[in-house]
Amino acid sequence: MKNIKSILVLTILSFLLVTLLSVPVFPEDPWDVDDVDVNANGNGTTIQIYEYLSPTENISVTPTNNVTTGLIMTPTLTTMKQSYLITEDAEFEFEYYTEENLKKAGKEIKNHTKSVQHDKWVDKDETITIEVLDHNGNNIYVKSDFEEMREGKFDIKLLSDSDIKPGLYKIKTTLTKNGETYVVEDEFAWGLLSLNTKKSTYRPGETAEFVIVVLDGQGHPVCDANLSMNIYDANSNVTTLSSGNGITANSECGLYDAKYTTSINGTHTVDVHVVIDSIDIEFSTTFDVAEFFEFDIIRTAQSKVDPINNPNSFNVRIDIDSFVEENSITIQESVPAVFDVLFTDADIQTVGNKKILTWNKDLIGNKTYVEYTYSIPLEFPKLYALGPIQIEYGESQTFTEARPWFVAADPVIHGSGPTSAAGDCTSGPVISNFAPSGQNRLLVVGIYYNDGLPTAAPIIDYGTTSMGSPRIQSINDGAGTGKDVAAYLYALNDQPIDDEGNSADITVDTDFCSDGAIEIWMIATWFENVDQTTPIGSTTATTTDIISLTPGAQHIMVDAI
Repeated sequence: MKNIKSILVLTILSFLLVTLLSVPVFPEDPWDVDDVDVNANGNGTTIQIYEYLSPTENISVTPTNNVTTGLIMTPTLTTMKQSYLITEDAEFEFEYYTEENLKKAGKEIKNHTKSVQHDKWVDKDETITIEVLDHNGNNIYVKSDFEEMREGKFDIKLLSDSDIKPGLYKIKTTLTKNGETYVVEDEFAWGLLSLNTKKSTYRPGETAEFVIVVLDGQGHPVCDANLSMNIYDANSNVTTLSSGNGITANSECGLYDAKYTTSINGTHTVDVHVVIDSIDIEFSTTFDVAEFFEFDIIRTAQSKVDPINNPNSFNVRIDIDSFVEENSITIQESVPAVFDVLFTDADIQTVGNKKILTWNKDLIGNKTYVEYTYSIPLEFPKLYALGPIQIEYGESQTFTEARPWFVAADPVIHGSGPTSAAGDCTSGPVISNFAPSGQNRLLVVGIYYNDGLPTAAPIIDYGTTSMGSPRIQSINDGAGTGKDVAAYLYALNDQPIDDEGNSADITVDTDFCSDGAIEIWMIATWFENVDQTTPIGSTTATTTDIISLTPGAQHIMVDAI
């Protein structure tokens, strides 16, 4: 727990320091920070600070007469689905010659059989490249396949075997043809909605139990989602459930429970709708109802895990009932290769980005079960898929579980977004009425100022309480100007914020500087439920090699104490 505490505290410190470093000159608001992404491991913690970037505007493409072919080019990019499972390839149709334009130009429309190209398309007179941007405008690498369907039309797939986090994404496609460049884009959701069912297949009259996982555009759980669900049976009869009317919030944030009583055989379709970050997200899946099926698979596993506030050890049990005349079966389960799998009698092989767990089991009373325990990397947020289970029996016969089981990974850390203020040595910056709420609160303040000031540290007060000595780092802001960064940590725990009440002003004592024209910027944030038993005062105590950074870089490594 001490290491976790240290990682969290130093993570917050690094967050503020990197935020301070992101400002090359003094703009109107250098603290325009949208989010923080924390990647922790045994050697340290990588902090990714995402500065807000306005989404790239859709580029309107004016039809241009191609001097070579006489064809009018009208590039479009269309996602085949609005929302994809994290296990699905995201698929898009890119078209710059419509069939109508080809016919007008006297072109024969025929399907092409060229080989699939990877990560970009290059032909004799055209190049197609893509960029994938996450919710914060950061460019991420995703493996992709390009297949030409006919002249001027392509199928583009973003492959799910890439290391993708759940979230809202934008794909930007750039076509260069005959010396001209065209850019079009589209948005899609990856892994924001998923559905777990307790059983693989149900019999008529049984109650289907659903767990819905809802994540926001950055992959974090949504605690107050307003969901609607339509369930269509094999005769197209529809049952509608919604939040407060058949769909209830689970005690775990981001999870929602629903039940449906089956009645007839056949494939049932489930359509789920939710609004996430002001965007309508639709998700569709199916489950089966049948009088007979070869195996009944009941999976007992968590739909959400938190390896920070709980042990990083999660159990899975899979119970199997057989309805075929076999004495033994082979069971295969797949999990991400990054998992550590423990406490199992399975044979474990790593194949690509998966670990395959295999059991050879004898049936006792037509029943058996398998178990394993897994731990995950400390990288958040993530959405993982377990399974689907495959059962081999008889003479080369295979039964496959209806769907994988999805597990969301995101630790529970509550706090506020950053609040900022600006001033100078004549009138220092003030953040008024700052009011951290909850219990076990940690207050974090950072300031940024010219390094021409005296070497004495600025004094930061929160109400009547001094926040102690800071950690000071001199850096270059990327524009050739030296700056100093100071960061302060103070654990409030459950003590009153100030003698005056539940909020107080954060102020800078400007006695440390002499030039009133020197600008000072300050930022503050807080977190609750931080496991701290005593106020830590500042970052100077018992810390070594806290910071390793490159000025202007967006990543910072922090050594845990």
